[in-house]
Amino acid sequence: MKKTLILLTLLAVALAAGVLFVSCDTPESNNVAAGGGGGGDPTSITYTGFDETYTYKLTINKDPNRAAFSPVVGDLYVLLIILIDTNTQFAKSSGTVTLAIGGEFTLSNNGAAITVSINGSGISSFSGAINFGGGGNPITPGKMTPGSPPPPSSGSGGSVSGTYYSSDDAFFTGAITFNDPNFTMTGTVIGQTFTITGTYTVSGNTITCTVVTSSLSITLDDKEIFKSGDKQTFTILDEYCIQDEGGDNWIKNQ
Repeated sequence: MKKTLILLTLLAVALAAGVLFVSCDTPESNNVAAGGGGGGDPTSITYTGFDETYTYKLTINKDPNRAAFSPVVGDLYVLLIILIDTNTQFAKSSGTVTLAIGGEFTLSNNGAAITVSINGSGISSFSGAINFGGGGNPITPGKMTPGSPPPPSSGSGGSVSGTYYSSDDAFFTGAITFNDPNFTMTGTVIGQTFTITGTYTVSGNTITCTVVTSSLSITLDDKEIFKSGDKQTFTILDEYCIQDEGGDNWIKNQ
């Protein structure tokens, strides 16, 4: 939503002034690696997935003497098992990667092996039970969903109640407050203050906001933007962070 507000406001101002801006890539921008900026190779990578009871976070650490990072045999791993209901660590397994083929890794904890399948940065399945070097009963994961679980939801979305903030530059500052079933967004975009109000619902990890009133006055191609009835969605990333349609994160005031 933030990027949309900024871009639409800039475009509206440009069109009103009769100015057309053309953006050109520079050699420097074309040479920047995705997700980088010259920070060097990562020293570890984390995969996350969850079943009905636990969140599983697998971190694989590379040999510091290896230049490029992709999990290989001999890398060390740490697997955290976290209770979803309380968001507290339940158990931890650690050991060595003994097999790495494509999206599958075999993890060995004192000789007890388990195979994990990954999809992007998510865990899609485990085969077998997770053992722990210090004892304790093994855990056999259930049906896995890649990624992190959304926080528990009650009714139309009371669990996301609170205020979330987003600001990354001089163009935009904003706050959105959820007070089931209503939301209020306030802020400044390109020097213009605004207030948007409406209602919201939560389904899974998606918050859908429906605009009722808006102080923004942006019209493009004879169409009013952010008028009553328009919808915007946010994705719940974790208990304290949501992401708008433009990929910007909003952090909850704790």
